Amino acid sequence: MKKRRGFTLIELLVVIGIIALLAAILTPIVGSALEKGRRTACRNNLKQIGLAMLMYAGDCDGWLPLHVEKSAEQWPCGETPDYPLDSQYPLTWTAKLLNNLDYVTDPLLWICPSDKRDFNVDVKPADDIDNITQINISYMFIAGHYLDSRERPSMAPVMADESNDQERGDATPGNMPDIDKDDNHGEDFRNVLFLDGHVASLRGADTANSIFTNLVETSVLQSID
Repeated sequence: MKKRRGFTLIELLVVIGIIALLAAILTPIVGSALEKGRRTACRNNLKQIGLAMLMYAGDCDGWLPLHVEKSAEQWPCGETPDYPLDSQYPLTWTAKLLNNLDYVTDPLLWICPSDKRDFNVDVKPADDIDNITQINISYMFIAGHYLDSRERPSMAPVMADESNDQERGDATPGNMPDIDKDDNHGEDFRNVLFLDGHVASLRGADTANSIFTNLVETSVLQSID
């Protein structure tokens, strides 16, 4: 009976080399495909949040969730915030507001799947929106929009992939930190929700960082994250 011959050392090394070469070729392709899927999920998150905000505006005299300088008496829908009305309140209050009114109840919608680290802490969904924190939110919000403003709805950003540099407080639209390589999708890509409800995927650092250029009423708008 003919004896079967096993692999020689050289043949084994050739096979290992071929496998390593294929892995080197396929890994970036697989990574790119996964990132495309995460970008799509992120865009869908913003789309659903945008629909919720437009529904809120329809019920609240045309106002999206309001600017921090509005007093509790001026809040539409009779909602009094349970977070101090100062220049530092984060987007967590808006998430809680939309949850309490049953517009956005899923904590996963506030997380971009590509967002891994924020404030040097791992980003993860909140267990529930009542206990949501800034670590459970991947987006920045331009507060103070109303539907009859002078803004061009298709060009006025409402929410977008955040920069991990602080965007709240006195960092008003027009004076915002640029996204960089460590942010949600890197420095060359950003998903943006606009006032008319559409979500655009912007490619290129200059384009992604120029979303505030066409705003008109910057004095009544404020960025929060």
